[in-house]
Amino acid sequence: MKVLITEYVLSTYYGDNSIIDLMPEAIAMVRSLVRSLIVSRAYVGVTISPFISSSLLPINGNVIRVDPHDYFNEVKRVSGDFDYVIAIAPPRELIKVVDVIDDGKLLQPPKNLIKLFSNKYDAIKELSKCGFRVPKTELITSNDVNNHVQQFHSPAVVKPTYLAGSECVYLVNNDYELRRALAYAINCDPDGMAVLQEFINGVHGSISIVYGVNGPLFYSLNLQFIKNDAGSLHFIGGILPIRKRELQREVEGLVHGIFSCYPELRGYVGLDVVWNDGGIHIIEVNPRPTTSIAGIVSLYPGFGRHILSTYSKDAMGTIFLGDAVNGYAYYVLYDNDSEKNLGTDDIDKEVISVFQRKLEVGRADDLIKIYQRIKPLLSNLVYDINIILH
Repeated sequence: MKVLITEYVLSTYYGDNSIIDLMPEAIAMVRSLVRSLIVSRAYVGVTISPFISSSLLPINGNVIRVDPHDYFNEVKRVSGDFDYVIAIAPPRELIKVVDVIDDGKLLQPPKNLIKLFSNKYDAIKELSKCGFRVPKTELITSNDVNNHVQQFHSPAVVKPTYLAGSECVYLVNNDYELRRALAYAINCDPDGMAVLQEFINGVHGSISIVYGVNGPLFYSLNLQFIKNDAGSLHFIGGILPIRKRELQREVEGLVHGIFSCYPELRGYVGLDVVWNDGGIHIIEVNPRPTTSIAGIVSLYPGFGRHILSTYSKDAMGTIFLGDAVNGYAYYVLYDNDSEKNLGTDDIDKEVISVFQRKLEVGRADDLIKIYQRIKPLLSNLVYDINIILH
C-alpha cells in the first residue's frame, strides 16, 4: 500500500519565522506516522518544502519536495501516485487540501466531516444534537460582542473558530477580559469569528481514535498539559495512556457512540475532552492526526496497522492502548531557557529541536519518573495534576 503524508507547515515553509513554533509538533507527527506505517509494511511518501533541511526531518520515507507557494496544486499532482493520503493542517487549510484529493483516498474522515468538525462552533453544536456532553458554546462576530458581554458568565474560554492548537485561546473572568479576548480571537480567525465557551472544571485530556468501516479499531485516553499564562491558554504536551478503569469504560462507550452518530468516520480522530464527576465533556474535535500520535508510536510502533485497516471490512475489535502496552509515554514542548530546569535525564527520550523551540518525546515504566523529569514545566496548569498521579 502506498501512502502519502502531507503536513501543511512542513510543506509550505519558506523561511518565514511566523510558523517556526509549530515546526517541532509537525516533525513529531510526521516522523511518528512514517515510522509506524513503514513498520506496518506500507510505502510512504512525505511532502516537504525545499527550504527544510533533510537533517531536520530524518525519516525513512520517500521525501517529495513541493513548491511551498503552490502547495494545494502540488498535493493534487503528487497524490495521484499514491493509494491513500493522510493530510495534516490547520482547520481552514485542512478543508482546502482535502478538497483537491480524490474521494476514497483519504485515510481520515471524509471531506464533509472534516469541514464540519474543523469549525469549533459547528462541531460542538452537532455533537450536542447527538446527546454528548459539551460545554455551552456561542458563536460571536465583531458586530454582536456587546450582546454576549451582557449575558456573560465567568469563567469562560474564548477562541477563534478555525485556528489550530492553542493560538489565541483565552480564559476570561470578567467583562474587561472578555472584550479584550474577543477582539484578539476575532482578529486571529480567518473568518473574523470567535467562540465563547463555558469553562468546564476538571482534568483536561484527549482521546485518540482510529475508525474503520466496522467501528473504532483503536483508542487511547491521554492527559493534556494546558497552561494558564496570565489568561492565555497554551497546550504544552501530555502523557498517555491513562489507565483508570471506570474512566476507560466511559471512554469506550463514547468512541462507539460517536461512530453510531457518524458511521462514515474513518481513520484517526482526536477529541479534546475534560472529565470530572459529571463525566466526560467533548471540547473540540480534530479530524486529523494530533501530537498525541508521537507518544502513541513511541510505546506502540505497530500503531500504523490500525491506520492501514481503515477501509478493511475484515478489521474487527477495539484495542485500548493501555491494554496493548506497558509503561507510559510523554510529549512536552519547551524552549532553551526551560531545558536547564528539567529533572533527571535517566529516561528514554528523543528531542526535536527547531531554533529555540523543542519537543521532547519519551517513555518510562511509571508516571512518577516522567513527572520528575518534566515537573518544572507544569506550573500554572488549569487543573491539579496530582489527581492523576496519586
